[in-house]
Amino acid sequence: MKLTHLTDSDYQIKPWKNGKGTTADLFMSPEGSTHDTFDLRFSMAPIVEDGPFSSFPSADRRITLIEGNGLNLDFGDNSHNLMPLKPFGFDTELAPMGSPLDGPVRVVNVMARRPKWQIAECRVVDQVSTELKDGEFCFVFTLGGEWSGSGGVTLGSREVLLAEDAGELELSSTTPAQAIFARIVPA
Repeated sequence: MKLTHLTDSDYQIKPWKNGKGTTADLFMSPEGSTHDTFDLRFSMAPIVEDGPFSSFPSADRRITLIEGNGLNLDFGDNSHNLMPLKPFGFDTELAPMGSPLDGPVRVVNVMARRPKWQIAECRVVDQVSTELKDGEFCFVFTLGGEWSGSGGVTLGSREVLLAEDAGELELSSTTPAQAIFARIVPA
């Protein structure tokens, strides 16, 4: 299993595709890809005012609110109130209108392009214990605390651990804390 540890010095700040804000691209694959050509993309973004989400055709998104009281996602024919630490999935081509509730919010996005990848699971956890198969990919974003685990890795708050290919991944926090865990599998 290949493990990659990323910190804020590795994140790339870029304008949103629609130009209405900025995002921190935590990781994109394949290497050198853009917002139009990625297969996998993990990002973190503040949302400070009402505005449309960028459309990414053929990609699925799991969005998790990590700061703020809520975010209304209006899809035209329906809407969803995104609450803190409750991941929600949708087809990114739909590009909902996002409206922060009670002030600015911050979200973490997990995006996977069909037909190459499928997001098998995305949830908020207080520890990670999983076994990946060949070709699978795992994303962990810590929301606080100090974390340690497989391969002697240690992570601080708002850091990323990527795991690729077969193997067991164990990760836990030395203090009460949570992380966003996503497992992405070949489609």
